[in-house]
Amino acid sequence: MNERLLCKCPNNIMAHKVVSILTNDDIVFRQHDETNDPRTGAYGPTPGIAIYVFEKDYEKAHMMIEPIVNSSTESIKPFCPKCGSEDTSRIEKNKFMIPLLILSIVLFIAPVAYFYFTKDLENHSMILDILAIIAFLSSIVMAFLCDRKTANYKCNGCGKKFNRI
Repeated sequence: MNERLLCKCPNNIMAHKVVSILTNDDIVFRQHDETNDPRTGAYGPTPGIAIYVFEKDYEKAHMMIEPIVNSSTESIKPFCPKCGSEDTSRIEKNKFMIPLLILSIVLFIAPVAYFYFTKDLENHSMILDILAIIAFLSSIVMAFLCDRKTANYKCNGCGKKFNRI
């Protein structure tokens, strides 16, 4: 009989839930822990605990474990590291962050290239020198401001912004 991959569980807790459901309904399964396999990386970038069933039992098993597989860990809200509250909300990323980072890199490289390639020339322009210095300083400020926008959660209680651990 042919086996078919039923699901790939990211942790032992989810795998135990799936296995207990399959055991209670007398469905034969095979469990393979890819995290303990001696060949590192043989199963792709996200190893987990693979659960296989026979093809004849696949549809029945898939319908039974579907609620467990669909309830992911994203439904669990993170807690605030400052006050411990679970009343947190996700901060959406700014869609202009990547273009601002690219602009800051360009504004950093352009003045450096201007001063490097015009150092041998005798005709420096005072206005271009000032514009190059302003562009250089603004690139540093923009890179600093883009770096400070890395938090992805906010506590609604105390207002602290933090990254989910």
